[in-house]
Amino acid sequence: MLPGIVDNKKGRMEFSSNLKWHNVQISKILKEYFPSRDFVVENDIKAIAIAENRFGVSKQCHNSVVMNIGNGIGAAVIIDNEIYRGKNNMAGEIGDIIINPVGQMCECGQIGCLQTKIAEWAILREAQSVEADITLEGLFARYDEKVDWAVKLIDSVVDYISISINLLANTYSPEMILLCGSMIQQNKKLRELIEKNYRRHLNDYIKNSFQLKFESFGRDGHIIGGSIIAYQRYIDEVIK
Repeated sequence: MLPGIVDNKKGRMEFSSNLKWHNVQISKILKEYFPSRDFVVENDIKAIAIAENRFGVSKQCHNSVVMNIGNGIGAAVIIDNEIYRGKNNMAGEIGDIIINPVGQMCECGQIGCLQTKIAEWAILREAQSVEADITLEGLFARYDEKVDWAVKLIDSVVDYISISINLLANTYSPEMILLCGSMIQQNKKLRELIEKNYRRHLNDYIKNSFQLKFESFGRDGHIIGGSIIAYQRYIDEVIK
């Protein structure tokens, strides 16, 4: 399970700004090392969405959206209990949506992408411009101490996450939006701030149309989802 745009049929990584990979033949490379094995290559957030829809917190929902907030930003959409892939499996690549064309440089090469506001590396870049050796844990400690620059930075992060939730709610009208990723897993304070503030950026007509939840499987979500995908592919091959 990999971050980025994956051709899941050909087993190829088309593009990953996180990994700095472009057009990498993942399945072919793995097959050279393990010729007796077959491999499934999938986007990690889509795998998490499938796991949550099948066995997790969104299993009672027919339509849901998972948004990953970590070292990269991405989303995955479930419609009528099926993953929505879009053309070339690109649906959900929201991290590289440009939201400020005069903003910061993104690792994808564009300026002002959503990632530059809420990805872990981008938050640390801003924080370390003030305090060179600060960690994410240290940043939240500064927030709790009400240090002015830390409060401004974290408040901005929460605002942009809330705007992203609004974007997904209006675009897909899901029953549930589910947040996952390392930033969500490791920062209780961030989860609390999102829960407290995200509704401020929602249109009145959509405020009560969906639930906001957090992932149930943590770091195991993409493994569970990948196993479901591999099993389904095996069944499809048997049926043929």
